[in-house]
Order: sequence, then structure tokens, then C-alpha cells
Amino acid sequence: MAIESMTLRQSEQNYLKKTAETIVAPPINVGEQGCIVIPVHFNEADTLDHTLKVYNGFEEFHSGQFSVFTFVNGKSYKNLMTSPAYQTIEQFRYEHPDFPLISAHASYQHPKIGTLRRDASIMALQRAEEAGISLQNYFLIQHDADLLDLSPSYFSTGKQHFEDDEDLSLLTALPYYDSADYGSMQTLMWTQRFIDVLSIYHRHKAGYIRGEENNMWIRGSAYIESGGHNRARVSEASLMVKNIQRQGANAVTASTQKPLRARYSPRRHISVVTSGTLFADRYEHFGRETDHVHGVMDLQQTHRLAYEGIDKQTIAVELNEMFFHYVLNILFRGMPDIDSEIAVTADNAALLCQQYFPDHLASIEKKFKKCSGLLGVPIEFEEAKIVII
Repeated sequence: MAIESMTLRQSEQNYLKKTAETIVAPPINVGEQGCIVIPVHFNEADTLDHTLKVYNGFEEFHSGQFSVFTFVNGKSYKNLMTSPAYQTIEQFRYEHPDFPLISAHASYQHPKIGTLRRDASIMALQRAEEAGISLQNYFLIQHDADLLDLSPSYFSTGKQHFEDDEDLSLLTALPYYDSADYGSMQTLMWTQRFIDVLSIYHRHKAGYIRGEENNMWIRGSAYIESGGHNRARVSEASLMVKNIQRQGANAVTASTQKPLRARYSPRRHISVVTSGTLFADRYEHFGRETDHVHGVMDLQQTHRLAYEGIDKQTIAVELNEMFFHYVLNILFRGMPDIDSEIAVTADNAALLCQQYFPDHLASIEKKFKKCSGLLGVPIEFEEAKIVII
């Protein structure tokens, strides 16, 4: 069994076995080649319904090549089988009885997205393995429940990558946010683009490919050997990607091809900024009941917001907050090398980096300047503060 090859605590193994008893699934097709795994918050009804309808438009599901595993979670809902998300799954299953839709549910005491993705992935692999399917050529595809659309050739293009390169174990592609979906919120769109560009630039310079958790293909065998997703609230694929990348130069690849993009709703982004929260803190409450996961699906509502053009003053605030997060990351990773009694504050964080880790700080400043300049908003640093020129 797949679970026996992974390092799990005894309590996690016991809970996973109990969770597996909640699985509702049709008989597996002997020719099934992969499964899309989606962690679903119990309140995600409209977004999940749209996501399932997107999959329903692909022949690969109706021919039995792929299945969809929906894993409903949420600790505050008494009976998850009566939750909005689970009822959406049941309704879809009733309306599309031949669609290969799998469901399971669990109420974790401390829900973390990494644990949810890991357990759902293990259960999907167990289902395939029990049917006698080789996990070497069986793919897990990680998505989220707020998908807007996929390219018509998404699945054929993904499979082709693995057919062309037998050494490829993990393929990560862009979770894409289209400019039209932001309505008139151009400042918000620019901020998202900046983060995308910074992430790509940062990974390229570091020689490390960061997996996009909600648009990733993994061979089933590689998932097990790498240990799967780590127990994390965010960046849950980081350790798995690093473990797989150690296999060889061709084990992991990233693609920006349009056919492999997964277009997602920016409802979280919109909900965050309209609530007065900084975009840089959009994942601050991720996985908690105060999360912005409940943002509206109807993106047309954004067109009624007075947020036209690019507000450089707002961008400057957002960039400084993002820069502060990067500086804290440098300090926290380097803390063993400096006096642990030194108090880190917003005022002295950059100063401490300048004192103890000047090369790291200079590298981050250079990347911020480069990425902002590429997007047409040049910046400078004045006393560790970002100023738009």
C-alpha cells in the first residue's frame, strides 16, 4: 500500500485509515492514467460547482483516463456530509452519474493545506494501486476548488511532457490570473504580476524550481518516494520538489506554456483588498475560519469598484510590506548565526539584515528593482524603504 512507503506518524496513519472509510467512488477504469486532487473548504459551493463543470467539458474524464478526488474539510462544521461543498458534490454526482468523481471528508483539529493535499493524494494513489495500476505512469494533478478554466489541450499537453521525457517526475505550471478578471482593479493586478515575476526570477537565480501547489503534475511513484506534501499552512510542496529535484537535473521542470496554464479566480485577492487588508497578507489567515476563501465568484462585481488605473502610492505600500516579509525570511533562516536575544521589529529588520546578511539583502533589493522595472514602475531604496521613482 502507498501509505506504508511514506513517513507518517502513527496518529496520522490511524486518522488516514479512518478518513479512507468516508470515500465514495465509482469503480476505477483499468485504463485510468491520473487523478486530479482538490482540497475543498466545506463552504466552497459555487466555486467548486464551476470547477467540476470545467472538468466535465473534457473528454479525458468521460473516457476514463482521469478522475477527480474532492476532499472536503473544515473543523467547525458538525456534519461535513451536510455542508454546502459536500452537497454540491452530491448534486453533481446525481446529475452526472458517469463522471469519475471521488469524494472523502475529514475534520482535522488543526487543518493545514499540506496535510490535506497529502492525505487526499495518498488515498487517490491507494485507489489506483489497489486496482493494479502502476504508479510509475499514474499522475496526480494538484488543483484548487476555484478553477475558472483550462486550455482545451491541457491534459494532452501535460501527458506529452512525461511521454517525451521518461526522467521527468514533476511538472509545475502557472496558476494564471487573467487581467480581465480583476475588473478595474489595475493596482491589484499589477501587484499580482509583480509577485509572479519575482517568484520566477528568484527561482531562476537560485537554481530551484518552486512547485505551484495548485497546478502541478507528479508521477505517483515519485510522490511516494519524495515523501509527498509536508505539513504546512503554505508552500506545502517545497520539500517534495526539493526531494524530487535531487534525483537529477531532468526530474523537475516548470512550464509557462499557455496550454498548461490553470486560470483561477482572484476572489481571494479581491476579498482581501476590499476588506482593507494588504495584498501581501492575503494568506495570513489561510486555512482558518477567518480566511478570505469566501470571496465572491461573480467577478463582474469588481467593475463597480472605484479602483481604476495604477495607484503608485498603494503599490509602494504593498512593495514595502512584501520586502519586509523577505527581510524577515532572511533573518529567520539566519537566526542561529546571530544573537537570538535581538528583538526583530519592522524598524530594525532591514538594519539587522544589512549588518549580518548584507549580500542577501543586496540580492533581494536587486530582484525587487529588476522585477518592478520590468513591469514599468521603477523603484529605488532609500534607508531600506522602497520609493517609486
